[in-house]
Amino acid sequence: MEINVERYHYPIGQGTFSAQIIRVDEEKYVCIYDCGSISKKLVEDWVKDLRHKVGSSENPIIDLLVISHLDSDHCNAIRYLFEEGFSVKKIVIPYVDLIGKIVIALQNSQRIKNMSSWDSWAKHILLPYMVLGTEEDEQISDFFNDVEIVESTDVVVRDDFAVPSNRMRFLKTESTVWEFLHFSLGFGMETGCTKIFYNDFKARVRNNLGKDAGDIDILDLKDKSKLRNLKEAYKQAVESVNSCFPKSVNSCSSSGRFVVWDLFNASSIILYSGPAGVLNRKIGSNKHCIEINRESKGRKSQIGRESMLNKGEFRHSVPDINTKTIGGWLGTGDARLENSKNVEELRAKLSQARLNRVWVLTVPHHGAWKNSSDEFYGLFSAPRVECIIHADPDHKRYKHPNVETREAIARRDFTDVLVSKDPETYYYEKLRFIVR
Repeated sequence: MEINVERYHYPIGQGTFSAQIIRVDEEKYVCIYDCGSISKKLVEDWVKDLRHKVGSSENPIIDLLVISHLDSDHCNAIRYLFEEGFSVKKIVIPYVDLIGKIVIALQNSQRIKNMSSWDSWAKHILLPYMVLGTEEDEQISDFFNDVEIVESTDVVVRDDFAVPSNRMRFLKTESTVWEFLHFSLGFGMETGCTKIFYNDFKARVRNNLGKDAGDIDILDLKDKSKLRNLKEAYKQAVESVNSCFPKSVNSCSSSGRFVVWDLFNASSIILYSGPAGVLNRKIGSNKHCIEINRESKGRKSQIGRESMLNKGEFRHSVPDINTKTIGGWLGTGDARLENSKNVEELRAKLSQARLNRVWVLTVPHHGAWKNSSDEFYGLFSAPRVECIIHADPDHKRYKHPNVETREAIARRDFTDVLVSKDPETYYYEKLRFIVR
């Protein structure tokens, strides 16, 4: 039996679009982690590239789509997946508490009529908004009715790629060959902004509607008078945040339209992908029963303040590896992994055995130093880790990756890989497991 793994990190500038395809003969499993960019249009052609790689099927399937968090540069190009004919079995969305749900619903009040309860919020409000923005498209909106939608929590959820037993002579029953673990860190963590906004909003809702924000239901949103009072409470609460933190949040417009995703998304969804089940047992049992080949290619960023790019490519080809420490990948979104408590939580939830497998790591928050630390990079003990940095160093505002991040990677003797908007920075990793 042969198991082939393909991983792609697409050069779409300041944003993230990563894909994995696991194949066993004619069986395959497709996983997407984020699909967005500040330069949204850059993603469109790379979605077509993925469409070609997945296969010629008229209805290519994405088994698992994980949206790490709700910043537009991680999710604003999801529409292209649907336009290319992909269908999705399961979408994992970030946790959003009730007040967060109310706020996003207020900004998309034209879709409230389609909701029957808060259970239908993601299908009728969040996902159509992420895909369509303020547009209306019944065909895409209806699409979500057939998709399993899971809201992430701090509980680890595992999705498996299982292969029928007739694909493996040595199995009597169906077995997993690959696992995908996803969860959030710092679940329910509050920031200074959050506390001010929540306290102010709750007080204004109680004053305007005579009830607690936690008791708001769909009928309140469908009542024009109450909806107007809720919007006013929200606008005033945002103004309170702006007055206390003028540089940390966007300005509220005169219409009150405002998105402060950090208020409702304290931490991104972590996604781990790696060998599982029978593949792990074969790797650990006998070095003669499995052959592993690995190849990766990308563009190495240069450590130093003067020059951000080294025009030379790198290519790592590692044949005939018989080891337990290969095959893992970790996506971190914009998770707050400078926080020691979050770093320890990550270790506990994944286990050191899985962390030892990680040869490819997506660096948190495009290489911003405020989201990672030496302690975080110290989790990984593979002989060599390729640290993928999704960023546009020439962006006028963000200037990622940060020099402290690149220096921390260098201290571990890891390879820092910049995936920018330059097509030459396109990164891929390919693994082949031959099981005898």
